[in-house]
Amino acid sequence: MGKIGKRVVDDLYIHLSAVCELEDAEHRGLIEQAIQRLPTAAEHTPSVAKLNLRTGRLSLLAYRDFDDDPFPELAASWGFAPGLTAAPSYRIYAESLNPPILHRKELLVPPAYPGREGWVRLTSTAESLGLFDDTTTIGFKLNWQRLVESKGYRLDGDEFVPLGNDLTGNHAALGQVEGPIQRHLTALTRSTLSAPVQLLFRHGLLPPGTAVFDYGCGRGGDVAGLAANGFTAHGWDPHFAADQPIFEADVVNLGFVVNVIEYPAERVDALHKAFKLARRAMSVGSCCTGVNRLVDRSATASSRLATRSRSTSHRQSSTTSSSRCSTRKSSGLATPSRSCLPTGQPRKRSTECLAGVLYAPKMSTTGLCPFCALPSARILLHNDLAVVVRDAYPVSPGHTLVIPVRHVASFFDTTADERSALLSLMDAAKWSLQTELEPAGYNIGINDGPSAGQTVGHLHIHLIPRYLGDRPDPRGGIRWVIPENADYWTEAT
Repeated sequence: MGKIGKRVVDDLYIHLSAVCELEDAEHRGLIEQAIQRLPTAAEHTPSVAKLNLRTGRLSLLAYRDFDDDPFPELAASWGFAPGLTAAPSYRIYAESLNPPILHRKELLVPPAYPGREGWVRLTSTAESLGLFDDTTTIGFKLNWQRLVESKGYRLDGDEFVPLGNDLTGNHAALGQVEGPIQRHLTALTRSTLSAPVQLLFRHGLLPPGTAVFDYGCGRGGDVAGLAANGFTAHGWDPHFAADQPIFEADVVNLGFVVNVIEYPAERVDALHKAFKLARRAMSVGSCCTGVNRLVDRSATASSRLATRSRSTSHRQSSTTSSSRCSTRKSSGLATPSRSCLPTGQPRKRSTECLAGVLYAPKMSTTGLCPFCALPSARILLHNDLAVVVRDAYPVSPGHTLVIPVRHVASFFDTTADERSALLSLMDAAKWSLQTELEPAGYNIGINDGPSAGQTVGHLHIHLIPRYLGDRPDPRGGIRWVIPENADYWTEAT
């Protein structure tokens, strides 16, 4: 059997246009025979075959708007007993309040099927939002819609659009209002956390004990949701919570406030005021309406979200090889990658909803944290979550530091993604040192906490090249942090 088709336990799903590419002639023949046995005047036309590879039971499935609906509903099905020994059973789902739906439909079709590339991108976005982490109940429409909403999104056509704490039901109207915006009318009553707050959770920026302040909290949906989950959460809003105090917090959520401020200077002022309150990070979102961009159903904007460093020294312009489009970063806010279409495609006015995180540089006892304000000239290597620099006070030639972008003191407080980023750069830094200086070995170490010798409260991993003869007796290495206990080999001999 070829690679085309989606396998779910013992069931193989395949689009009828791809049946001819099945390597198993018996399976191919069964599906073709079943198609021939369908009534000629059927109300629905099947698009997908479902074959149980263990029992041989076969179903032909008619999905409503298979090509246009990103997660099409099942409209009708024909069930055949193993061996096609009896007439098929027929079932319609028109009256179903919670019909089955189809995911990952790009797996069912040939590679050249129209629109397939757009479906691949949509699936990738759904994966990044955690929508496929538990697939036990997502095969039904209402279950799927509730899950998408619980992640802080809604499905608008073939795009995942963030829910905001200040968007009206007609979010496309934002940015097109003539005259003053009635800001208090834009606060949405919501039972789920907004997309910017969901982003904080996904990137591990809301560990237990985090204090959160919602600047422009509207009716307080995020504040209530966070408080219900055990967080210390407060908010202020000029219309709904004007009497509440404004104060600093570990994390500040600005949400989609910039969308309801009509004057650019006032938007900048709101961003500055909110960011000054953030001890660790600030989340912010924006829906940009009326942007002329290239759109069709097979290549739509991805809603993959990412975090970036606030520090201007970390701004880089990167280009994705698959779409030839840039990932733009502005003051640490990364916009999603866009899908590019050939010239000549129709242009469409649309709404782009973006969300991102800005990290706040921290103050030490001597002023600004030195690792939060690294000049770009010192950065040798970097990825989205970490950087590599030379130690300002090297103990050996090439002494290197690998540092997370986020201000975090302890290695044990880093997220899984940050640890992966740090270790990836460690490998790259070692390769660079080996090529340039050819050391004979390395010491790798972390001073984690003042008692362990940490003098800068921002995690940094030391990569110290070692050379033949740099010490008369290098035995013990890192054990010499406590000299009286370093030598264990003298007594052993």
